This record gives sequence, C-alpha cells and structure tokens, in this order.
Amino acid sequence: DVLTYIEMMRTTAETLGKRRFFVPVGLFSPKFSRLWVRLVTGAPKQLIGPLVESLRHPMIARNDDLMRRYGIEPSSFKSSLQVALSNQIRTSKATDRSSKGANASTRLNRPGTVNTVCSVQRLPLPEGRDAAWVASKYASWLIQFLYPLIRVERAESGSLRLMLGLGFKRFSICLLQLNYAAERSSSHRQLFYIQGGILLSSSATPKGRFEFREVLAGQYVMAAIFDFIPALPWWIYKSTQALLHLFVMWAFKVELMRQHSPRRDEESSPSLGEGKTSRINS
Repeated sequence: DVLTYIEMMRTTAETLGKRRFFVPVGLFSPKFSRLWVRLVTGAPKQLIGPLVESLRHPMIARNDDLMRRYGIEPSSFKSSLQVALSNQIRTSKATDRSSKGANASTRLNRPGTVNTVCSVQRLPLPEGRDAAWVASKYASWLIQFLYPLIRVERAESGSLRLMLGLGFKRFSICLLQLNYAAERSSSHRQLFYIQGGILLSSSATPKGRFEFREVLAGQYVMAAIFDFIPALPWWIYKSTQALLHLFVMWAFKVELMRQHSPRRDEESSPSLGEGKTSRINS
C-alpha cells in the first residue's frame, strides 16, 4: 500500500476504535516540528531530528529484490497493523504475568521510564551554626516567605507540608509532603523524604529526598533534592516548578547572608556549582 502519514494515522485510530480529528498544516518547518515533538513526547533530540528530517522525503519502497529472493509475500497496511497490535497485546499480557509479585519500585524504575530530578545549591553556613540550625531556620523562614499563596505546616516531628489554598484550610490542597527522617539525620545532616502531594508523581518511589548537608569542612551547607519524580510533564516542570524552587533557595541564601556572616569570603572558596537542575533517566 502507498499511503500518506495522515492516512496511516486515520486507519490506526479506526482500528483502535478511537475517534481522532486531524488538522493539516500546510507549512513544514523542521525546526518547529522538532521542538513541538520534543515538548509533547519528551523523546531525545538525537532520535527526533532524523525522523522529522525524513518527513520531507518520500518513503516508498521501490526495490522488491529481497522479497523476491526470500519468497516474502507483502501484506496490506491494515493486516500488518492488526498483527502488530495483537503482538503488542500478547507481549503486554506476558509482561504483566511475569511481573506479578515483583517489587513495585523495581518496575517503576526500569531504564528510560522515569525522569528524576537532582537539584543542588550551596548556602553559606554562619559561624557556630550547623545543618540542624539551617533546617530549622529554613522551615520558620519558609512559613513567612510563601504566605499567603502557599501555607507551610510544620509538625512537631519536624515534617513539613506545603498547602495551596490562600490560607483557607477547608479548601487546601497538599502540594508537597516532606517527612523528616530523624533516624538518618544528625546535627551535620538533615534529611526529609518527599512522600506526598499533587506535585509528586503517582509513580514515585520512597527514594525522593530533600536534605541539608554540611560541606567543605563546615564552611557551607548543601541544599539538595535527589530522586524526585515530578507529576508535571518534564518541559512544564523545568519552566515552572524548577524555577520556583531555585528562586526560593536563592531568597533563603540572601536571608542567611543578610542576618549572618559566613565563615570565609565566598569567592575564596571552591564552588560546588549553584542552582543546578538536571534530568536523570533512571
């Protein structure tokens, strides 16, 4: 069969029993198409680039030497599509059967299926203070800094909960839940597990954490997020939540520098890299 891409998509939708509307676009811009496909699918540009570039060329197979040499009988697009879908369903059922009883976190972290966040900022550590003091200071400062748009609740255990609701508890929505890990914390390291809230992906594992840790012989404290799985699509997360987090940590750094003097001039100390947010395929 010789078909256009839109004809193949229409046939696929019909075969799957899905109702889809197609809007043809007369202008073909490879650069815009690459950007759009990356935003929608999250696929790497190394894969998208060649595929989009190929759209400008006919993809019709004109040489049938291999089919004649090996006695291959060509089939229609519809029949090939049905075979592909039945194979996919059969493979999916086999995978489900083999994965029963397996650890959920192992299945969720197969290569290429989850995007996790690593964000690290360096903060000045005032003379005579430690990571425990910074964590306590951060909690009390955050309560005032985000109010009234976001209400921060601090439990007696040290856990934090960020609520959206403009100060009205009845209509509040939990954005993030940070559970204090007392058994893994010390005066030099304060650890919180990120274990709830609408900004956390439903497929997240208990590994996500936020911590304050003393570094460089106690001259600075590192504020870091590890293994956090955002609920937002990656491109939206980078443009919104990630930038908001960096702004909050920058404001907290200014607060520390304004109230207390760091132990040494920051410019004379080696840098750990500030405000870094990266994507990790795990």
